[in-house]
Amino acid sequence: MKRVFRKKLLVSAIGGILLASSQLGATGSIQDLVEKQDFFFDVTGTQLDLVAPFDFESAELRVRQRGNTEVWTKTFGPGTGISANLLDLVEGGIEDSRYTYEIRFVLVGADPAVTEDDGVDTQTTPPITYQTSGRFNVVNGEISNIAIPGDRSAVAAAPDGGFALSSKSDGDASLDNITDPGNLAVGGYGVFGSDDPGDIIGGKVRILPSGTGSSAYANVTVQSFADNDDPYIWHFGTTGGDFGLQRQRTIGGAKTTVLGIEEDAPASSLVITDSGRIGLGTATPNEALHVNSPNSNIARIKIENTGTAYDLSTGGLSGFRIRELTGPTRTIFGIQPGAPSSSLMIGADGNVGLGVTNANEALVVRRTDGSARIRVQETQAIDVNQQFVMRHNGNTGFRFENTRDNSEWQFRTGGAEGSSTAFIINYAQQSGPEFFLSSSGNLTVKGTVSGGSSRETKTNITNIGVERAIEGLMKLDLHEWSYINSPEKVHVGPMAEDFHEIFGYGGGPTQIAPADLASLALVAAQELMRTNNELKERIKNLELRTEG
Repeated sequence: MKRVFRKKLLVSAIGGILLASSQLGATGSIQDLVEKQDFFFDVTGTQLDLVAPFDFESAELRVRQRGNTEVWTKTFGPGTGISANLLDLVEGGIEDSRYTYEIRFVLVGADPAVTEDDGVDTQTTPPITYQTSGRFNVVNGEISNIAIPGDRSAVAAAPDGGFALSSKSDGDASLDNITDPGNLAVGGYGVFGSDDPGDIIGGKVRILPSGTGSSAYANVTVQSFADNDDPYIWHFGTTGGDFGLQRQRTIGGAKTTVLGIEEDAPASSLVITDSGRIGLGTATPNEALHVNSPNSNIARIKIENTGTAYDLSTGGLSGFRIRELTGPTRTIFGIQPGAPSSSLMIGADGNVGLGVTNANEALVVRRTDGSARIRVQETQAIDVNQQFVMRHNGNTGFRFENTRDNSEWQFRTGGAEGSSTAFIINYAQQSGPEFFLSSSGNLTVKGTVSGGSSRETKTNITNIGVERAIEGLMKLDLHEWSYINSPEKVHVGPMAEDFHEIFGYGGGPTQIAPADLASLALVAAQELMRTNNELKERIKNLELRTEG
């Protein structure tokens, strides 16, 4: 059983052809002919019949298969309808596929040429045409699913035989402002820049260049306002093998390229997926922005403004890095391949973790292999360098914790013996500081102070001259005195200058080593003991003589 399709196309005043009556002569406007009238399509098997709502001088039917292969072209004479059979037009029948069609009607022929006084022939009025297009499928050798688009364009033949779009769309439209000759527009596809029907590509718009060679270009120009109103102009098209979007602020002014694609740009230079992901160098971005460099060794993103430039890059031994490109190139941040998880974590509270996900302090460094160390290193040789600074609005300190036995040592300033400027070392499991150093230099320790005095640590060992030591001690004056920083406390002892002048011991004329002073005291004590022993022996001998 043959399939039968009947379809009508309503041509309204909006979709119809709007031409001035002066171009139609006695026939009136095309709008009068087609307004609220129908195109009737009758499809039976392989037979296609069409009835137009107006008379035409001629009609041309073109059919193209998917892939833009032209199947047939057929011309029809005057009348109101056309008829074609697929079996008659294509030997052996037409293969199953999807097709597009175009029907161009010539409604009023061109006025005959007239000869001017100068002998030049002039065609005063081009032919008036109407065209429509659509698509259909062929299934099992028969036409099915014929479709007709709802919009049609008014066109007129250009003087050189091509087609041109009318630039008017109001009720009093004329062809006075027709576009340049050689432009073609049809309902389903179009070719601009050519009057060769062979350039038509079904279902597409094709713009051919003006000129030849590398200087040829083909573009679409969009202009706001008239020329005399200082228009703003955009050009969208090709120059040579490049493609771009250019801005032009004035007629004849310089063009600025704001978007460009060079002719040898690699595949997938820019891809936007259905989900909105953007790929640069990849057709399958798996993140909101996925950058894949065509260079297998490194991928870079450059950020630059006047005088400053940085790049974010991956590849090589440096892994991921941020480099400053202003002046000598230098890496300011880097992550090497194989860096462990949570190498650097910044929490919502601003805490920084190195090796820990959730840092519970401002800075936490964690390792599990015995390598948890911090080094502060300065390579410049300078006399004074405070490499570790702790600053606080109040007493400052740090602590050492032993998680094995939960012991804790604290190092802090102030907070003991009424002083806020003292330095304290405290064992947290005991009360009171074990070490207290006041700002005046007074040192108090809870236990014994032991200085190193092993023979293994000494050299140039000689016996002290006892007579010299006793003689020096006899010359050494002892005084009561107070330190300037703590005048309330009274001390006793020699002046360092006198001690150094007499004995030459210690690190300088302003210092006395406690061990040196104690040793001289031991010398004096030893000498007193010898003298005392001698006196005892003499007394004993005298007593024996007296008794005898």
